[in-house]
Amino acid sequence: MASTNDELRLIPFGTIMRKLRIDKLPQLINVLIGELSLIGPRPTISNQMEELPLWYRERFFATPGFVGLYKTFENNKFNYDEIMRVDIRYVHHQSFWLDIKVLRNRAIETFLEINSFLLSPSAYNRSKPYLDSFLAIFGLIIFSPLLFLVAIMIKVTSKGPIFYSQERVGTNGQLFEIIKFRTMHFKAEDQLGPTWAKKNDPRITHLGRILRKTHIDELPQLVNVIQGEMSIVGPRPERPFFVDKFKKDIPDYTKRLTVKPGMTGLAQCYYKYDETFRDVKKKLQYDILYIKKMCLLLDLKILLLTLRVSLFGEMTKQRLATPIHSDVSANSTRN
Repeated sequence: MASTNDELRLIPFGTIMRKLRIDKLPQLINVLIGELSLIGPRPTISNQMEELPLWYRERFFATPGFVGLYKTFENNKFNYDEIMRVDIRYVHHQSFWLDIKVLRNRAIETFLEINSFLLSPSAYNRSKPYLDSFLAIFGLIIFSPLLFLVAIMIKVTSKGPIFYSQERVGTNGQLFEIIKFRTMHFKAEDQLGPTWAKKNDPRITHLGRILRKTHIDELPQLVNVIQGEMSIVGPRPERPFFVDKFKKDIPDYTKRLTVKPGMTGLAQCYYKYDETFRDVKKKLQYDILYIKKMCLLLDLKILLLTLRVSLFGEMTKQRLATPIHSDVSANSTRN
């Protein structure tokens, strides 16, 4: 059970565990050793025993249960009187069919609560930084052999450093250094300055083309995620040179700066690399759509689509399902 005060004491990841009922799973061990029943009144905290009315003590005639008989919340406040009466009724009318009914009702309640949480942007926004950090640490561990192999291949196939760091614009315009595997020849932009990558760009190495196509060059950004500069999923961070230009020429461009930039995003799954001003405006539509619809289910979908793009090199061919503000239109000034 949890009260409003309990919710305030929880770290965001603890909120996730409670919403998804994960925090209760270890109690199945208590069921196996006979201390809890599968269904029954929830066990009472020992220091609350003296506060309970005498008539409520009847609930202890039944073994406490892993699955409770009542809704944990009632408008975010405990309704102890209702809880007590439900427990007592269960003790007096306990039967197999009543247990089946309780299981059915609790399953429906849990499904609705989980579904509400997965689709709730506000709840997900509070928990996302902690999920990002967990996934980033896990990703570094899992992909460490691949990262080591790629680092050796870059060093062997071309001159220059293994990693490439570049200043990018993050949340609310804050600058940070993004980390990537180097995919271009060393000092390729020294003469031309910041320019968009082009098809068959001569600045990109042979290995770099493979790394870009599979998005493996982005994996070092897991470090940026751990440092809190990026998220796993979000609009891709852009260079200050281009951000300053786009803010002047494209209405609503600053909206994409209201959330943390991501390693991958909706635009990366549905659209190609930026090569023209038109590409930037098109991707902005996807970024704004993502910010409006951001939730756990959407992030999971984007991660699966990113995996598909990385493995097969195919963009998802689908038009925007939700219209975006007409401000981001073809009427914007062209480069």
